[in-house]
Amino acid sequence: MKKLIPLEKRSKKEQKAWYARQRGDWNGVNPVTRVVPNKKHYNRKKQRRELPPDAVFIIFVPFIHPCGCCPASKPQVTF
Repeated sequence: MKKLIPLEKRSKKEQKAWYARQRGDWNGVNPVTRVVPNKKHYNRKKQRRELPPDAVFIIFVPFIHPCGCCPASKPQVTF
């Protein structure tokens, strides 16, 4: 028959093993990696997440008439 030794009298290694067995299971969740983000801290990724996935971006390209009547189409010559 095994002799029952109180937990306080066991070695630190045995105490640690006993407490590890008593702890519950986290079901695959690592509690160390769960960190609450600082709400005052600026987060660039948050802005990207807020855009809807079907957002359309319009790119403006100025049209230059082929005849050269627009001031932007004339070459700028400086001496």
